[in-house]
Amino acid sequence: MTNVQWGQPSLAARGTLPDSVGIPRYVTTGHDLSPGLWHPAEKDTALLIVPGMGEPRSGINYLWSELADRGHKAGFGSLRLELSGCGNDSGPVSFDLWRLQVSSAISWLKSRCLRLVVIARGAGALAVPQEADCELLSLRPPTVLGLRDLLDATSGRRFSPWETVGSGHAGAVSDLGIEARCCGGLNFPRSVLTDLLTGLTSAKVPSTTWLSTAQTHLTLRERAWVTDHVMEWLQ
Repeated sequence: MTNVQWGQPSLAARGTLPDSVGIPRYVTTGHDLSPGLWHPAEKDTALLIVPGMGEPRSGINYLWSELADRGHKAGFGSLRLELSGCGNDSGPVSFDLWRLQVSSAISWLKSRCLRLVVIARGAGALAVPQEADCELLSLRPPTVLGLRDLLDATSGRRFSPWETVGSGHAGAVSDLGIEARCCGGLNFPRSVLTDLLTGLTSAKVPSTTWLSTAQTHLTLRERAWVTDHVMEWLQ
């Protein structure tokens, strides 16, 4: 398995410059995996944001950007990932790589904060390993039944969310963190569904699960609800 090494942040990212707080910095790995966007702040509690499958680090409808900005204003640092092969990242789609990215990010943050809260959407929640030293807030994670339905509905070697939505499985697609109504053009190896199903048994049990039936494209009110509840949890 590839060993991911998270790079040392700049002086500004480490918070050693007087005007550094709030300056977002990309924290790169030692390999060709997508870096995280580190938004430093002064409190000893940090937030790791893990998007869903196919979701950019900004979040669908800018959910994660809004959350990171709100956290900064309250003094909480945040690291926003972009899973390999998802969002704007052109790397390979691999559940093993996703878990490696998340595990490495958790280690990096735990060396810089006393308390770590992870918020993850869809398939991103399964990338948080069982032994991770953190609190996990989960937004609509996949279920065993949903993943099995997707596997049954998918033929060949590729998983096309758009085709699967068309065959009546929009709910299970949304469970992955994919926006069911705007997923045309997305294409993943079918094997990632099998890996996610297997990964359910070794994933961290969430501290809480929110919006289990909400659409992935959250409304303004729903986004505000998520942000408010995360901020309450961080206090």
